[in-house]
Amino acid sequence: MVPTIEKPPAIRLRMSEGTKKSVADHIRQILARLLKVEQRLESLDSRVPAEETADLGPPLDREVVAHVLELETRLTQIEDENRDLASLCSRLNEQNEAISNLYVAKHRLHASFDAGEIMNIVTEILHELVGAQEFSIMFVEQKKKMLRRVAGRGALHVAEAVPLGEGLLGEIAAKGTPFYYEAPNGEERPGEVPLAVIPLKAEEVCVGVIVIYQLLLHKSGLTPVDHQLLELVAEHAPSALRSARLHRLSKSQRGALQTKRSSS
Repeated sequence: MVPTIEKPPAIRLRMSEGTKKSVADHIRQILARLLKVEQRLESLDSRVPAEETADLGPPLDREVVAHVLELETRLTQIEDENRDLASLCSRLNEQNEAISNLYVAKHRLHASFDAGEIMNIVTEILHELVGAQEFSIMFVEQKKKMLRRVAGRGALHVAEAVPLGEGLLGEIAAKGTPFYYEAPNGEERPGEVPLAVIPLKAEEVCVGVIVIYQLLLHKSGLTPVDHQLLELVAEHAPSALRSARLHRLSKSQRGALQTKRSSS
């Protein structure tokens, strides 16, 4: 019989990964010995000669065993706490990244008064932040009642112009309601059917659509953050383009006024 070991007071420390592994290995060794003892006691008669059970090692005190079991429980709790903390940190990082992307996208859209540059920024946001591989940006031509492609990446099989109210794109442009493809019973999406169609609105009037056909290979689908980015682009891209148009008009009028004053 080994001397009774008093149970030490509970100490709340955050052990390093190396320390936890060492403690866990030590506990597993002791538990393995306990299991071996129980198995041998069940299979052997109590009168078996001592030399046959010599490999079992010295007997273990009950208080030692109880303390070891308590340590194992505490170790499991620490591992669970660390997993929960790691999961929380991961979620916080995702939220921070989402907020950062939304801020960057909004700031970039309103950082220029050049319509061409704004369209390039929209294209970059869709490709780099949303992860769209093939997409089109189409605007409404009110006089011709047409939806015409003005920018995009890939998606060369898509029609350059679509009559308003005709087909999926024409209907969405006419109604101003977004479309997100949902596969029936897990069926594969046909190549000609877009993954998403998002209306671009100015003062509640649809002035165009963003059509996404394919995502980058590492993306299996649109995430909630992607939906937020698309909604932000749909809201701010038309207003940024309108500001660019007003700025160009104002600049042109100022130039005409200066010319008139110079000639008078």
